[in-house]
Amino acid sequence: MRHNGAAAARQRCGGGWEALLLVSVADAADMAFLGALFGALERDFVIGPTELGWLSFVQAVAIKFTTAFWGPVVDARSEPDGLIQMTLFGIGLFSAATGMAQTYGQLLACRFFAGAASALVRPLSG
Repeated sequence: MRHNGAAAARQRCGGGWEALLLVSVADAADMAFLGALFGALERDFVIGPTELGWLSFVQAVAIKFTTAFWGPVVDARSEPDGLIQMTLFGIGLFSAATGMAQTYGQLLACRFFAGAASALVRPLSG
């Protein structure tokens, strides 16, 4: 029997919207703050606008490609609470790691994995 994890997420806690709202806010804040940090990143890593654009691009690519992976994972789970917690943890971990990156390569990797973690928001919100 196939479970619908997105529907289960909505049914929990009066529809599940509180947990999904929290995850969506964390995802949106992560994406919004990156643009605000472009000036500091440009100065600290001595990079130009093209490299800054790659940070957003790598995150967007991660979101697009890993959403296809997360969809079946969400559908296979009858209790998505663990996935919601994993999403929050992943977004927080890789956003914090972005602040500790020492090289541009590390910065790109952190943004990729932050995008992969935030991609879980889309299937959970169903």
